[in-house]
Amino acid sequence: MPGLEWVVWQGGDPRDACVVRVDPDLLIMRPLYFKDKGEAHPLTLRQWMEKSGANLIFNAGQYYPDYSYMGFLMSDGKPVKTKVHPIFQGMLLAEPLEATAPKAKILDLAEDPFDPSTPGYKEAAQSFMLFDRHGTIRVKRTSNLANRTVLVEQRDGKFLIVVTRVPFTLWELAKALLEGPFPVRQAISMDGGDEAQIAIKSKDFSYAQASGMVASELKETKPLPTVIGIFPRANPSTSSR
Repeated sequence: MPGLEWVVWQGGDPRDACVVRVDPDLLIMRPLYFKDKGEAHPLTLRQWMEKSGANLIFNAGQYYPDYSYMGFLMSDGKPVKTKVHPIFQGMLLAEPLEATAPKAKILDLAEDPFDPSTPGYKEAAQSFMLFDRHGTIRVKRTSNLANRTVLVEQRDGKFLIVVTRVPFTLWELAKALLEGPFPVRQAISMDGGDEAQIAIKSKDFSYAQASGMVASELKETKPLPTVIGIFPRANPSTSSR
């Protein structure tokens, strides 16, 4: 579909990660929270796809034991979680209130000002920085291996959704992305482990992956309280970038 592109990560094992490029000039990135949808419990990947109508769903950031989001969260102009996490310094913003602003961007709260009372965008999801615009890896080098979901802002304003099929440490994944073939600018890491999930459905293509495994049946995936959906834009604007 226009604005959504399957990408082969050349130079490495293509089985290591699912990579999808998103053009925010053609597509809307919208956080979705299960309670806002009238649901009593978090939804599986399959349920999110069926009930949201999105063409693509991937997991958002971390959450607390009561399923509330761990950080600031807005969906379609409605504040879902108004408290900014004091440690997480990454923020996805999409759908600006000003027509001349980028359709989507990542803020680094260590450098970029952000007022939660006037975010200037209709969509927002906070998480932690993986690496910044200076090429600095913002996570510690540990031995903790897990499947990962990462949202990368490219230098051209497009985004990469990266969901690994094999376990990575965060530091190793950041290094691989910085040294890889993509024109990366900065990136935030979403939740990982069993929560690292993605599903795509368009007219000619469908794909689903959960916990590192390509899934033909999505009934047994771990339910997700918060996801980010990708939707077609009714009237795509001409990019000013």
